Amino acid sequence: MAGTGSIARGASALQIPVYAPCSSDKFLPRTCGQTPDFDLTPLRYLAGIVTEDGIASPEETR
Repeated sequence: MAGTGSIARGASALQIPVYAPCSSDKFLPRTCGQTPDFDLTPLRYLAGIVTEDGIASPEETR
């Protein structure tokens, strides 16, 4: 099974825009030692992030 990161990298190579769905709580700072249960996708591979508040650009989530 491929994660968002793998799909986004492949799509980027083919110049296909990728929009990743996620909840805005994933943008909260994490405490030291906490392991995320999702893959980390470099923002440079995403055209946008779809949240419960709408579509955010990668620059808005930095």
